[in-house]
Amino acid sequence: MKLKELTEAKQTPISPEIQPWMFKTKDEIEVWLVSIHKNNYTINDNLTVDIHQPVKFLPNNLKQGKIPVKFNIADSSFDVSMCRLLSLVGCPNHVTTHFSCSQNNLRSFEGGPTFVGGDYTAHSNMFDVFDGQCDWVTGTVYLHANPYLHSFHHIHKTFRGIGGSLSLDGAVVVSNLLGVLKIKYLGGIGVYNISANERIKTAIKIINKHLKDDRNIHFAQEELIEAGLSEYAKL
Repeated sequence: MKLKELTEAKQTPISPEIQPWMFKTKDEIEVWLVSIHKNNYTINDNLTVDIHQPVKFLPNNLKQGKIPVKFNIADSSFDVSMCRLLSLVGCPNHVTTHFSCSQNNLRSFEGGPTFVGGDYTAHSNMFDVFDGQCDWVTGTVYLHANPYLHSFHHIHKTFRGIGGSLSLDGAVVVSNLLGVLKIKYLGGIGVYNISANERIKTAIKIINKHLKDDRNIHFAQEELIEAGLSEYAKL
């Protein structure tokens, strides 16, 4: 085998998570990281980035509402809130502490972390569907003030396990709450806004009772239907 062929054979393939709008060389990635004052990082051979310091982006760090590199592991917190972000693609797969993407223009959970060791804060966005997959959140998931997130259909597929609670304060949920019971280890749903619709407050009260008791979907479904809340008695 020729030397050139041998060298090419040993090259690490670029991660399939690298998107067309992302930087394609280590030099480009390093220049960008330095420009936003990040100096404690590892650029992996597949062009993903492990970041070893807390991350808080400013709007001018992320042009066109997208993250220009693919982060792999964030050893501390990772905060992309208030950045006019349009997509979570590029976020770390693993965030050791807290993750925040609040107050953006996000419609999809696709590209978000699969593990969060603290809270997952995603309030005040444009989400209208549960997609993507996060296997574990140690803390609380904050989904309040998402005016288009009316249905919680497939929430259990987006958030597989939550060690804390689910905050829906001010959320306008009109259907499909039953899937919450399939989220592993979830402690309960919090709605603290006293002006919240009485129907959703009653439905959440029933769901919380079963989360703390038997976590039986069929029993919860029957109780919701008997209470005249059949729109919530769906996965």
